[in-house]
Amino acid sequence: MTTARHTIAVFGATGRTGWRICEYAGAAGHSLSLLVRDPARLGGDHADAFSGARITTGDVLNADHVDATIVGVDAIISALGSDDFRAPGETLSQGMLNIVAAAQRHG
Repeated sequence: MTTARHTIAVFGATGRTGWRICEYAGAAGHSLSLLVRDPARLGGDHADAFSGARITTGDVLNADHVDATIVGVDAIISALGSDDFRAPGETLSQGMLNIVAAAQRHG
């Protein structure tokens, strides 16, 4: 039986949870589209998890960067983090609003 492969946008890919998502998705044969603030964080010990990914350098707080990341994807996964979950701040709140708005625009 052949499993359908998809393109998955991952936000927060370089964090503790995000790189694992990328690792498992890549191992399952899915393509990745990542939005990262610092592409240098794609190297190092976890570089294999990001192999072959389409990379957009930018910020989840910028709606244009979010749009560029999700164009043509089949699914979106957010692993956005915060240093203090009691006060998640703008990255989680505005970032998720940007992701949801972009998802609606791109179907």
